[in-house]
Amino acid sequence: MPGLGPGLWSALAAHALPNVPHWCPAVARGLERLGLIACGAPFADALRALEHLRAVAPHLSAAQTDEFLARVSRMTGRELPTEPAPLAWGATAEA
Repeated sequence: MPGLGPGLWSALAAHALPNVPHWCPAVARGLERLGLIACGAPFADALRALEHLRAVAPHLSAAQTDEFLARVSRMTGRELPTEPAPLAWGATAEA
């Protein structure tokens, strides 16, 4: 539909399928920083990477996986940010 962006569709998919993480730049950047996908990788690659994360840490919910990847996307150095940030269409390192 014209005017409806990927953020809406990602939110709808995550709401309809609770084990599907949100797809936003923060999650994509977290997967990239972990070396699980290449920059600009298609969504299918991200889904495979997320399946890998679920196999490694099956106790994490989709929301917890989202939060972890968003924190990874904001890392500076080797430390995860201590405060969660809302999932958004931006992923920048903390100052």
